[in-house]
Amino acid sequence: FFTYDAALTHVCGEVLIERNTSGRLVNKIDVNTCKELSAVVIALNMLYSLLLVLWTCGVFPSKCNGSGDKITLNSSNVINGFGTPIGGGGENQCYALLDEQSISDPANGKLGKVTSAWMPGYTKWYFPWVFAVIDLGSPHTLDQIWVHHANGDLTAKLQFALDTPQGVTGPHIDLSKNGANRPWYGQNWQQFNLTSVKARFIIFTMQNPTAITETVIYGTPSGDSTARHLSGAFRSDRSNDIPMSDFMGVNGFVNDPTSRLSCVNNVREYQDWSWTEGSGDPGYPHALTKFAPTYSSFDIDAFYNSTVSAGLDLHQCFQGRPMFMNENDTQTRWKPVANKFVEDRNATSLPSPWVPLAAHAFQVAARYGSAPVADSLLQLAPDQPKLSGLKRLRHLEILNECDGWWAGGEAYVSPYEMAAMLSAAYDGHESTLGSGVGVKNADPNMQVVMGGMASQAPADTLQMISFWAQKNRKDQTFPADIINFHFYCVSADGKAGASPEECNFEMNMRNVTQWRDAHAPNMQVWLTEFGWDTNPHSPNAALPYGPFTTGEQVQGMFLLRGFLACLAAGIDRAHVFMLRNVVDTGYGKFATSGLTSSPDSGWIPKLSWYYVSSMQSLLNNAQRDIVFDSETSAKAENRNADGKGTRLAFFKSGDKLAVIAIWSATHTGRVAKGFHVQLPPGTTTAALALMCANSTVGCQSALDVDSATKTVAVDVTEVPAFILVGATPKPPTGPVPPVPLPPSALCPPDSNAHPGQWCANASSGMDNSTFILCPQGTVQHCPNGDLCQQAAPGMIQCQPQPSSLCMGKPPGLYCTDAPPPGPQWGDAYIACPSDVQAYCPTDLPKCVSNGTNDISCEARDQQ
Repeated sequence: FFTYDAALTHVCGEVLIERNTSGRLVNKIDVNTCKELSAVVIALNMLYSLLLVLWTCGVFPSKCNGSGDKITLNSSNVINGFGTPIGGGGENQCYALLDEQSISDPANGKLGKVTSAWMPGYTKWYFPWVFAVIDLGSPHTLDQIWVHHANGDLTAKLQFALDTPQGVTGPHIDLSKNGANRPWYGQNWQQFNLTSVKARFIIFTMQNPTAITETVIYGTPSGDSTARHLSGAFRSDRSNDIPMSDFMGVNGFVNDPTSRLSCVNNVREYQDWSWTEGSGDPGYPHALTKFAPTYSSFDIDAFYNSTVSAGLDLHQCFQGRPMFMNENDTQTRWKPVANKFVEDRNATSLPSPWVPLAAHAFQVAARYGSAPVADSLLQLAPDQPKLSGLKRLRHLEILNECDGWWAGGEAYVSPYEMAAMLSAAYDGHESTLGSGVGVKNADPNMQVVMGGMASQAPADTLQMISFWAQKNRKDQTFPADIINFHFYCVSADGKAGASPEECNFEMNMRNVTQWRDAHAPNMQVWLTEFGWDTNPHSPNAALPYGPFTTGEQVQGMFLLRGFLACLAAGIDRAHVFMLRNVVDTGYGKFATSGLTSSPDSGWIPKLSWYYVSSMQSLLNNAQRDIVFDSETSAKAENRNADGKGTRLAFFKSGDKLAVIAIWSATHTGRVAKGFHVQLPPGTTTAALALMCANSTVGCQSALDVDSATKTVAVDVTEVPAFILVGATPKPPTGPVPPVPLPPSALCPPDSNAHPGQWCANASSGMDNSTFILCPQGTVQHCPNGDLCQQAAPGMIQCQPQPSSLCMGKPPGLYCTDAPPPGPQWGDAYIACPSDVQAYCPTDLPKCVSNGTNDISCEARDQQ
């Protein structure tokens, strides 16, 4: 009380002094009255402060309990731990957990209106497995986690880990209940207090289809970052001195002719596991493996001998599920483990269920690798000679797109499962799974290629595999030598293919190579599938446009630009999907993505086959020490309005510039005429190689080198061309010889007695204007889109179809009213008699008829 009274006296005394100093009358204010009034004011202030403290501690405890600050995070701190894309009815990927941090600080009263939610979708088999990992980057002592939940009941849990996400420690938070022990309904923030939990990783596991809108985490750093590169020696060789001969590849099969595979130097060969462990094979540990011939009558030995003789570096990708694992035909696409493990992801996140697969990998590596293997370890059928160390393969790929979510939960292999599978196949999980298991235990020199990932977030899958390896392998080494993934360019509406630039091809490649550079810099990265279809009805079609009137032209152009984008992003090898069409007139995705026609029509080279073959031959002796340049920074006068223009890639041979690739990175039909390219001092000759049909070196012509400036002038189009520095032009090579046609499966049984013309069977996927010339199996078409009708055995008639836009029209081009694939596309026109639809370029979008059978593309009238 003394202190309180003294304080009042002091306050009132100051007031009196102030009034005296200001010249006002002191006797107007009584000191005792001053004390009485001040006491009331101070009491009210004290009561207000007490209420404020009580309210703050109740609503925002962080103000009272000494908790840490809000940890600065963003969506890049989130990892898709389960690897699946958004399921049916979903909203956003898990990165939405931290994408509205700037407006969210609930512990300090900043309750922003968050709207972007992670909702995995309603795909039933995702649950309760789907999870995300928040990586804080370094250990923290955590005090609070605030979670904002969107509509619906929430069933989820939070777990904490220090070293890796698998090493869960300490308490977990059941997000199914809030502080009042009631299920969450509606939208609100919930606060979860922690008692000095030390963690680097926070694992969100969603156990039902619901949404989390945002997460805010409070704590303090508690040590140095534990982020680190993977330890151990990486066995892949990465160097800028790798020649271009090791870069370009194609996908193929055992029955593809080497004369067609040789358009590139590297081949990825698909091989079904059931071919070599087929009907009657009991499987591991008593496998009766057959290689020559296989259970499917293929001679793998003979095929590999032919590819080696042709100078091809072939690697096998075995895929699918062997017959001994299947109890019925519905299980053929399940993941290749025993049925009892198929739905037990906890079990298949360990190496032991993958032993049969790893044992098969051992057998392949033993036979075709570089090291002799004891006969006692070879599990072969009685008719198979005991051979090993044949030196036919340098790489072996473990499954194809095993993370393909579209095949269902029984087939899907999550990142942790993939890590366990790779560890078993790589070296028998560090030789702990018994003898005869793992590639390295058969041939230490053979490189293991991880199965091509279909994941939409491949860098996240790689990160989860590396976390698994740090936790479960003593050497903490990533259990593969080569990173491998797939990527396809499609339009925003998913109805057609897009150009490499439109789909950010290079950026998507960099997402993987940047992970490699940061975490495993010595590992090679392969892109083993990319490509476009030539049938315009495919959702992956390379659609004709502007000056490019066929899908084959656009497919070839996009493929070359895709290869160049891979080089710019640091990809070590890229494989086109694939060598041959599945069905020449098929409408489905990938049915016409081949560089050649189907086997039934004799692997006839498309224009893209010659384009790819020419690029390989022109760059074959160049190094990977490549410099890319773009006119966007220097030649604005030639730049398109979209900021994309001419790109150049400079290739060396030894220490000298050898080849310059040049193209327009647009999708409008753009041409930059008279573009000047600087050549090295002393250059006196140069040749220009344009892509063309029927030549494996392009169509070459001499360029005039300006003697003073050492420049050449070229017309730049959207098809990459190649300036050959110091070279003189070579003549075209001419078309490659035809492949002898096998008896065609498209020919009906009746064609044996009645050779001739037969309408294609509807089940073949061909349209109703297609017919087959039997017994050769040659695919042909009725003109003008006419309907094929079987008039008699071996005889057909072509009847006009009212639905055909070419009906009754002479050969030529005609404008049509067909809607364009997207808002940026020009008017449609059709080429007859092929009935192929194309579109005017975006800069000249209006289709104008010129006479009876020709069109022109012009600018639209100004409104």
